Amino acid sequence: MTINSNGELVLEPNTPNPFNNSTKIAFNLPSKTNVTFEVLDIYGNLIKTLANRQLEGSNEVEWNGTDNNGFKVSSGTYIYRLVAGDEFRTGKMTLVR
Repeated sequence: MTINSNGELVLEPNTPNPFNNSTKIAFNLPSKTNVTFEVLDIYGNLIKTLANRQLEGSNEVEWNGTDNNGFKVSSGTYIYRLVAGDEFRTGKMTLVR
């Protein structure tokens, strides 16, 4: 994980990418803040909420290719979005079944 010396919000690329069973996404928060981490489809529809709580420092979430109801989603490109306070970062990942 990269820790930004300027105290900025840092979102790492997911690994592995593309992925089959699961992928991990690391991020660093400059201070304690409310965080929402979500997976969206390419149309912006919410697929899965991976975090919705107060966090600080270095963190990692894992997505296993399921939606909020526990059903497996299809192969394709998905967007991950980190919202921390009034800032946000996004990334793109590919699920291959």
